[in-house]
Amino acid sequence: MIQNAFSLSIQDIVKVLQCDTQHGLSNEEVQKRLLRFGPNKIPEKGPKRRILILADQFKDPIIYILWIAFLLAIILGDWPEGIAILVVIAITIGIGYFMELQAVRALEKLRSLGRVRTRVLRNGKIKTVGASALVPGDILLLQAGDIVSADARLFSVEGLRVKEAALTGESQNIEKTIPPLPSDTLLPVFCKRSGFIRANNVRCPKRMHCLQF
Repeated sequence: MIQNAFSLSIQDIVKVLQCDTQHGLSNEEVQKRLLRFGPNKIPEKGPKRRILILADQFKDPIIYILWIAFLLAIILGDWPEGIAILVVIAITIGIGYFMELQAVRALEKLRSLGRVRTRVLRNGKIKTVGASALVPGDILLLQAGDIVSADARLFSVEGLRVKEAALTGESQNIEKTIPPLPSDTLLPVFCKRSGFIRANNVRCPKRMHCLQF
């Protein structure tokens, strides 16, 4: 809905999202936005069976080429070469299978975020709703240990520090602030649209507020 929100001021974002940081959205507005944007969750499909994941690995053009090379080696009587190619095929298929399996599991974890309960400000009152019920313009109230289940822009923080060791190798927790960043700032790919890092290891002594979009 908003491109490069990290480079915009809070006032600009509030204007674009047409929301109220003091009272939040009304129930009527929430329903309108749910109809317009849909639920805040990844579209669900049936779980992909492991046999299908394995079968997909054989559709790789590289595998086709290796099979042809294997057959040629056997036809020419070069059994050591054929066996070596067969081993390469097995390794390639195995690596592809486990990588896709990990991707499927990661997607399931992302879908599970839709079942997380999140505190929001609506009609001037704090409510707890399912993450799938969040809409653009919602005011999220987050505390230490909360899971951030939507792209968001911070507008009020108190002592927010984020553990980024897995991303940058930095051992110290990094303090986060709310001023906008330059529009050409390089951000990690997974938060390039919001400027807000989604992390499970969020440490903030009090609380933080953010706009969801």
